[in-house]
Amino acid sequence: MIHPFSGFNKEEKGILGISCTCHFLSHMLILVFPAVTMPLVASLGIPLEDVIKICFLMYLLYGLSALPVGIIVDRWEARKMLLIGLAAMGAGLVLAGFTKDPRKMALSFMLVGIG
Repeated sequence: MIHPFSGFNKEEKGILGISCTCHFLSHMLILVFPAVTMPLVASLGIPLEDVIKICFLMYLLYGLSALPVGIIVDRWEARKMLLIGLAAMGAGLVLAGFTKDPRKMALSFMLVGIG
C-alpha cells in the first residue's frame, strides 16, 4: 500500500500538518458555543432565545470574514494569519469565559467569529 503523503517533502508535510491542525481548531472553537448554550442559560439567567442571539454575530462574522481573510492570506503570510486567527479565537473565548454581561459576551464571541 502506498502512503498518501509519500510524494511530499518535509516542508510540504509541515505545511499540511499546520494547516490541517489550524483548520480543525477553527471548526472546534466555533462549535464551542452550542456545547455551552444550556449552561449559559442557567448562569446568565436569560431565556434560550436571548442566549442564541448572543452567538448570531459570531457565526455571521465567521462566514462573512472567510473571503476577505482568504484574499489577505494570498497577499500576506499565511502562517501569520493562521496564528492571528487562532489567537483572536482563543482570546475571544477567554474573554467570554470571564464575563457575565450578555453584551460583553456577544462582543467576545464576535472576536471568535472574526478570528
